[in-house]
Amino acid sequence: MQRAVHDITPFREARLFALLLEEHPDDALFLSREALRSALQQHAGAVITLPPPNTQQMQKWSTLLAPPLASELPKTLLSIAKTDCPIESIHYDETDAAVSIVITPSREPLRREHIAITPLLPEPDIVIAFAREERLPQRHLSQFTLPTEDHIYLLGASEPAALEAYHALLAAFPESLNAAEVVTLLLASLLSETKNLTQNRSQSLLSVSADLLGRGANIQLVESLLAVPVTQTQLLGRALARTTMDAAIASSWTFLAQKDFEKTGSSPSPSALRDILSEITARCKTEHCALLLWQEQEGVRAMVRTRHEGLRKVLAAAFAPTSTSPDVMVFHRWKNFSEAERELRHTVRLAQNA
Repeated sequence: MQRAVHDITPFREARLFALLLEEHPDDALFLSREALRSALQQHAGAVITLPPPNTQQMQKWSTLLAPPLASELPKTLLSIAKTDCPIESIHYDETDAAVSIVITPSREPLRREHIAITPLLPEPDIVIAFAREERLPQRHLSQFTLPTEDHIYLLGASEPAALEAYHALLAAFPESLNAAEVVTLLLASLLSETKNLTQNRSQSLLSVSADLLGRGANIQLVESLLAVPVTQTQLLGRALARTTMDAAIASSWTFLAQKDFEKTGSSPSPSALRDILSEITARCKTEHCALLLWQEQEGVRAMVRTRHEGLRKVLAAAFAPTSTSPDVMVFHRWKNFSEAERELRHTVRLAQNA
């Protein structure tokens, strides 16, 4: 699998693209995919986007998003697990009014839970995944047949996805960068990822941002949409008040109880929590790691920000993260704050002393 877009020859020849997105994407990844979708719809026969955008991001960015084109209807696969219900025979009858499938089990009656219904999409020529992890998002892959590895691309794992999408379009379909909606979405993605160009800046990023502005990106609209909601500011204030430094392990600890979300009218969305942890890291300047623990009805979860590879390996081995990126890992497993802090503190110490 290709990590980034280098050889764009397959792009020009492709008629069907599949654009995949990780399950809980931040705004930067989401906006990059939407920019590429908007551009490719003008050149491809069809563009498949999985999963569909979540309601919160659709509402937040609705003024920037291009309407989707009509997509090809999927086929449907009906599967019966033979281990649960062995089958003796199958046949079907078809009339003008209906199709009837007759299934004869060999051991026990066929029940609804034995049947899986899966939509089957046409085979894409190119698959482009937007993800922070260096692997394809696994959900939805069963809905279509993957092309060969040289036609699979991963954007967003090593550098801003918008930069990679921009360079791919510049090489393959440069005329698409004359569309105001495409360059505005790309700029919105870059500004979201870099907190208005205040973090992770590079010469390439600044150059591309300037080019997007020169091509007509609507920065005033983007800045208005990027304005931090009052609820997010209030939640950040509570998080900072509940942050302590631990000099023994060169780390910071932040605790957000369920009442903090209720009092501020906010929710523990992955993108909001990443933004809070990023702000805490910038202010506290922790040497080893920053830990954010928050409470939900199901229990306590944790987000750890660190670039120490040794610590990342130890944490992954101990707690099996539900998601990872080059700098943030998320864990779901504890009943309360005391249990979470005790186990995490012990693991961080082990990694530090290794």
